Amino acid sequence: MPGVPNNPVPKPTRDTRRGGTRRRYRTCRKADQSLLNQVMERSLSRDVLTRAARALDILEGNVVLFEGEEEMPILFDFAMHDLRSRGKNAFERYRDTVGPASPLEAEILDAHAAATTSLFEVISTSPTDDTVLVDDVLVERDDVRITDVQLSRSAVPGMLLFLRPVVTAEFTITSGMMLAFPGSLVLDVLAGYRRRSRRPIAERDPRQRFLYFYRLHLAFGVGVGYR
Repeated sequence: MPGVPNNPVPKPTRDTRRGGTRRRYRTCRKADQSLLNQVMERSLSRDVLTRAARALDILEGNVVLFEGEEEMPILFDFAMHDLRSRGKNAFERYRDTVGPASPLEAEILDAHAAATTSLFEVISTSPTDDTVLVDDVLVERDDVRITDVQLSRSAVPGMLLFLRPVVTAEFTITSGMMLAFPGSLVLDVLAGYRRRSRRPIAERDPRQRFLYFYRLHLAFGVGVGYR
């Protein structure tokens, strides 16, 4: 018929849209991992890493002692984000001295430079969409939807997660570090943390917040996949 194309373009389905989102997420994650490796190699000094290990009490002499493989990302996350040298963290130093290699890397770099930790309660999970909806229990703000394939399949509603959201234009991902607690501890955890300082939680030293929840996890933490 005149005016009707012989091969009309099919409308995108939910599955094709989801497939496109997953491809973009994988691209984002790949760029994120590449950037983290570059920052560790070029902007994380031995002095800062040693300071971080000493603060976490995993330094014996000049040797870093890991009790488990999960402690390595904890150490590097703390050292790169929360410890500063000449007023800047590792991501800010990398941005100033090396610079991003692409617009996507620039976006991820800025997101890491500004990322902060908090304690979140899992509200719901959606393995179909690879997302987890969480509520910040320390600071009042909107719920956060995190895109993470593994977490969307292992997290349990009600559990507590101490993590660092990295917010890009399309996705909110994690920095790679995560400490999990049973949801039954929420009231005790909040009461204990609030007693430590009269300052508003949002204004507290991020280093001390990290160390508080790291030590708490040593005593009461659970695996992310617990039921």
